[in-house]
Amino acid sequence: MASIYKRDGKWRAEVNYKDGGKYKKKTKSGFKTKAEANAWASSIEVQKSNATALSLGDTPFVNYYNDWVETHINSGIKEGTARGYRVAQEAAKKYFENYKLNEITRIVYQRFINDFATTHAVSTVKIRHAQISIVLKQAFHDGIINVDPTYNVKFTGSKSRRTSLKYLEESDFLNIIHYIEKSEPDRYLFALFTMALSGVRSGEVLALTIDDVDEAAKTISITKSKTPKAPHKITTPKTKSSVRTVTMPDIFFDEYRRYIASRDHETSLFGDKANSTNLYDKFVTVQKNLGIEPRISPHGLRHTHASYLIAHGIDISYISERLGHKDVGTTQRVYLHLLKTRKDVEISKTLTLLNSL
Repeated sequence: MASIYKRDGKWRAEVNYKDGGKYKKKTKSGFKTKAEANAWASSIEVQKSNATALSLGDTPFVNYYNDWVETHINSGIKEGTARGYRVAQEAAKKYFENYKLNEITRIVYQRFINDFATTHAVSTVKIRHAQISIVLKQAFHDGIINVDPTYNVKFTGSKSRRTSLKYLEESDFLNIIHYIEKSEPDRYLFALFTMALSGVRSGEVLALTIDDVDEAAKTISITKSKTPKAPHKITTPKTKSSVRTVTMPDIFFDEYRRYIASRDHETSLFGDKANSTNLYDKFVTVQKNLGIEPRISPHGLRHTHASYLIAHGIDISYISERLGHKDVGTTQRVYLHLLKTRKDVEISKTLTLLNSL
């Protein structure tokens, strides 16, 4: 608590505080105005409140980071996100094991980024940076460290192996649709069929139940997702925008009825034991049988679905909504190269039209 008073024409400030169980007093005099005395007292009060925070700066960074990660994971984050932080813990231990929290400077952090980049793609470097820098940024904002060591960091790294999206040519896409229609009913084939016609993710399709299919409205409802790792839990979708209703074509319901007639009466559309590993293996087999090269993963059907719609002039805003993207900007960034091709086609059509005048 501060006391402000005037003595011999000058203002004086006293701040009482507790240190190690003993009460002490900090005093300063000679202020020309009461406002100056108050300002000094306030700064001391702030230092008192920050004393605990400042002492945390001496904590070994690895310990501090591990505590943060465990707290964050226990808050209920997605399983996939939690796995990412587990991996980041290993990187934090490797590079910062001998550093206290307040010893990580911008130079130290940039060296970590530079070193990590020598064996990783720049996309991976940015992911690991995001997972580690968030803790340092919070420590800075909480007053535990005086400088944000991640500010204005420069990224390097090799080019990503995946320089472009992996999707099927239209002829291969159509061949897969027809192949499944001619095959005996199979849960993984129908799951692939559903993905091809809806653009939903693997986890979303495997989590579907009978109640999610509305034949009257001709829709499927995406409200949950199945995790890729055992025991394959049912969770909420990837993001809030992933919760959506997708309109499906007639051929989907034709195949749906054929599939339903062949299976046991389960609430889960593909069975509780259905998993992404078996789905992947089935898709590899389908592509082998059709002679498709290079092969793609089931997630590539999502990109193929979007690519097919873009190529046929479907509005990008609707495609974004159908895919469950957060906003249309996300869709535009992901499919930029396809949109450019579409734009070139539209430019050509425009010039043809105007040149005919």
